Amino acid sequence: MIDRKRGGWIQELDRNNRPSAVVYAGKADLYHAWQATITPLLPLAPSFATAVS
Repeated sequence: MIDRKRGGWIQELDRNNRPSAVVYAGKADLYHAWQATITPLLPLAPSFATAVS
């Protein structure tokens, strides 16, 4: 779900698709956004870790 108030996304939803903070409170780190941006630019083989290094 897109977080239109604070930007980014809502990391956790409850069973009724409402924002929740049971597992993680606050905003997520930038890691997932970075990975989603860089992954399409990397080769598919042999692995993500090898391609990043």
